[in-house]
Amino acid sequence: MNFRKLFLGLIFIIPFLVHAQEEQSYKPKLVTTERLTVEYMDFGGEGTYVINVQGAHNFFDTSSDEPYIVETNKNWIDFCKSFSVEYRVLAPLNRGFGRTDEVPENYDVKTKAEDLISLMDYLQIEKAIFFGKGPAAQNMLYLSENYPDRVLGIVFVQAMMVFTDVKDSIAAEYKYYDEVKSYESSEFKNFKPSSNKEVFRPRIFSDSSIKINIPTLYFYHEKYDNRTLWQGRIDRFIEGVERNPNYDWTTYSKSDEVNSYFKALASDKKRMKYIQDYFENNNPYPQMNLALSRAYGSNLVQFNESNDNSDSWWTLIEKVYIPVMKGFFYINNLKE
Repeated sequence: MNFRKLFLGLIFIIPFLVHAQEEQSYKPKLVTTERLTVEYMDFGGEGTYVINVQGAHNFFDTSSDEPYIVETNKNWIDFCKSFSVEYRVLAPLNRGFGRTDEVPENYDVKTKAEDLISLMDYLQIEKAIFFGKGPAAQNMLYLSENYPDRVLGIVFVQAMMVFTDVKDSIAAEYKYYDEVKSYESSEFKNFKPSSNKEVFRPRIFSDSSIKINIPTLYFYHEKYDNRTLWQGRIDRFIEGVERNPNYDWTTYSKSDEVNSYFKALASDKKRMKYIQDYFENNNPYPQMNLALSRAYGSNLVQFNESNDNSDSWWTLIEKVYIPVMKGFFYINNLKE
């Protein structure tokens, strides 16, 4: 029997209804493990542990008054809550966020993953399901390669599997200012993009002999999932400049330095094309996607979210992520 086809068929035949439920507040908790002091959000629930792995954003940061960030945070919190009826849901914060310890000088994927293991040890959690957005994928990949006995299942949401190895100074400058723009809210001082120089390559990227026996769900988008984040962003930037050549760059961000950089870039077609070509020619994703399929084999379910055309992040969560994840957990018997 082809269980992958069966699973995907069930998603569309059986309605996994997400019922409106009474609000459940998560409880911020602070513990000190053998490695670090870490703050985590406890959504309660019982049974199998489901751990939300933080990527770049701290969805529990309430200091921003930007409407988009406030709404996005609320949506993700509701996302986590939706599993607390049937599972025990936790959401730890990375170093540098909330009350978790400060970021060390050499802060890499290995450190983040082993911080998670340390928290599990402290809380006496033998195994857990992990899910996360964006660069959280790297931490989960590290766990699956190095701590498979602690992982019941993995869910990749809008995954950033690898960082682009930017060796060119012009492209690196663009990447830096693009990150400053993205994290210019209260998170920026914590994310510190200028110090985030790590290029993560999981072992499966180059070692074809590695096999990973962990049920894994990968939400992918046909347009975006064979390209790096910066490919998409430079493309959209160029399209925006072409649509609106008289844009007022003083309103682009809160930083005069950022505005000055992008204003100069927008007037330099040759430079924009150079950056676009660099990211196109140094894209590790085709090789990474092949490595995932090879290493996870029949354990990997890839779900195409491209057909969801809604502009609402919550609609995507409610109509796609939640029901598909619950179906995936059920099919793979990941519930105590």
